[in-house]
Amino acid sequence: MPSGLRDTIVLYLTDHLAVTTEELQQTLGVSRRHIQRTLHQLIAEGLVSMSLMPGSRHTGEYRLIPGESAALQPVNRLLTAIQEAGGASLRDRILEIFIDDYYRGRMDHSPEEVSRDESLKMNWSKTPNGWWITMQRCPFPYWRGTQSICEAEARAFAHHLGAPVIHLSEGEKGVCQFFIPLRTDMRPDQEGDGDDDK
Repeated sequence: MPSGLRDTIVLYLTDHLAVTTEELQQTLGVSRRHIQRTLHQLIAEGLVSMSLMPGSRHTGEYRLIPGESAALQPVNRLLTAIQEAGGASLRDRILEIFIDDYYRGRMDHSPEEVSRDESLKMNWSKTPNGWWITMQRCPFPYWRGTQSICEAEARAFAHHLGAPVIHLSEGEKGVCQFFIPLRTDMRPDQEGDGDDDK
């Protein structure tokens, strides 16, 4: 699914109370199949709802679901304007600052402590080589699937945890996975003593 179409549909829904597939097809000049596939993905992400129009058994109206994603839409518009004015590097730096601030106070601990914070919506799994982090849901759903978001998130994790963090992949539903390698200069019996070095 092209991310450009996804973003275009979300922006269109931001400016319109409710839309139909036919309206999006006429306005955007994209095939009905691509629009429906994108809308179904947005519904699966919890960003969009669908209800049947009165008196119709087939035509649905699509609306944005208010909430965290709606709160981020104006920020995304601002970032788009910043990118147009100052380029992708400026946009990525501002993204990094925003994401860094989002995790401040909750990630400034050891991985063992952070792994117990259920509010972060992360699954932590420790292996002999390091920690695997799988996001239960993206904290930035409107930008989900944008590589620069995942990279900025990895840099924010590294900053707060004081360890290298590698963004590895997105799962089938676009949920990121990260890896934190254990320090190779640390004996196994010293792993819990790393907090004093920060």
